[in-house]
Amino acid sequence: MAIGHAVQKGTLIYIYNVDGRQTTSVSAPGRWPSDGLKGFTPNAVHIQKGTLIYAYDECGHQLGTPIPVSSGNIGYIQAARQAASKTPTKQVMKHTRVTLEALSA
Repeated sequence: MAIGHAVQKGTLIYIYNVDGRQTTSVSAPGRWPSDGLKGFTPNAVHIQKGTLIYAYDECGHQLGTPIPVSSGNIGYIQAARQAASKTPTKQVMKHTRVTLEALSA
């Protein structure tokens, strides 16, 4: 099932499916002001913890390895989040990556 939305309350991120039912919660300790929910797509929730951004699926399982925080990574996640409702996730990620590469060139 896909992720419908995610909400941060305190140091917990609550993940909901498309039917609005909570599927899980993930801890995001607030050691730094920038820690916490960075965005979500139908396939992943992105959470910053310190200098790393972690991706979690709808069940709260970590996806892949964390990526270092940089303005490009956060912009990539936010752009994917905004476009996710309009296009399938694979197309969003590919388009966003191409856009970011073009901007940084």
